[in-house]
Amino acid sequence: MTRYEDLPYRTCVGIMLLNQQGHVFIGRRAGGIEHVDETHVWQMPQGGVDPGEDTWEAAKRELYEETSVKSVEKLGEVPEWLIYDIPRTVAGRAWKGRYRGQRQRWFAIRFTGDDKEINVQHPPEGHKAEFVNWRWEPMKNLPELIVPFKRPVYERVVKEFAGLAGEAVSDTRPYRPNVGIALFNHEGKVLIGRRFKDDGPEIVLPGLEWQMPQGGVDPEEDPRVAMMRELWEETGVTHADYLGETGWMTYDFIRHDDPTHRFAAFRGQRQKWFALKFTGDDAEVDPLTPRNGQPAEFDAWRWERLDRVADLVVPFRREVYRAVATEFAPFAAA
Repeated sequence: MTRYEDLPYRTCVGIMLLNQQGHVFIGRRAGGIEHVDETHVWQMPQGGVDPGEDTWEAAKRELYEETSVKSVEKLGEVPEWLIYDIPRTVAGRAWKGRYRGQRQRWFAIRFTGDDKEINVQHPPEGHKAEFVNWRWEPMKNLPELIVPFKRPVYERVVKEFAGLAGEAVSDTRPYRPNVGIALFNHEGKVLIGRRFKDDGPEIVLPGLEWQMPQGGVDPEEDPRVAMMRELWEETGVTHADYLGETGWMTYDFIRHDDPTHRFAAFRGQRQKWFALKFTGDDAEVDPLTPRNGQPAEFDAWRWERLDRVADLVVPFRREVYRAVATEFAPFAAA
């Protein structure tokens, strides 16, 4: 039996399909060998190159087979082959054990058609569906959505095609004042809640529904007062001691096309984060009961290690969560 280290790479193409706004098509995988966890389920189209097939022709064919899209024009390609290894735990089952990973040629392609052309659930010519759903995603978010063993390839592809993202237009809208709360228990873990619905641009993604409590600051409201109000409204907690706070941090919302939504006037959130020590009993935590006329934010909660929370939130908040984890690391040591 050939050793894993001696196996060749399978020749493959990858396709970054961009719409007119510079956002990228991603599909939610239906399964398969490379679907190794329930968090990183999104990816761009890709597929094998047939013997003697030109890579550009293969890219157009694979895109059509996976998405039904034909209305395209070529924008560019990565000038060399990009390689990734699949985990050893699945290598024996992937492609009948003949390959250790993929050797990919990546293409950037402009979608010139209408979204109605896209059909992932019923691919043409009887091809098996690769995706169960799809959406347009800002290019910068792609590396955080893909399975970890493909992430270096996605980071390189994003770097190569960044000039096509169409996200350089200045956004003059202000950031919405907001507070975030890292509530620590006696073991040094923080409270996180599971969001169960979108709130305009504050979307929920499958497998990335968790976050720490946060909320807006009312006009003229002191951030510390806002913090305790938001903590009570979202969790019912009142027994907590102040430990520390960060400076102001910002994150941008994803593109959202509803001009009537209350967040439409803002480009994102400007947050001050507070660390608190929970001094009550777990029975006090109740995220399901509405308070102050505000609907419930969470349908479940748990205690989690602070350094793990960034991997559980939506990608556009992840940089802020990592900064919070660094600043509040001393409080996480029980």
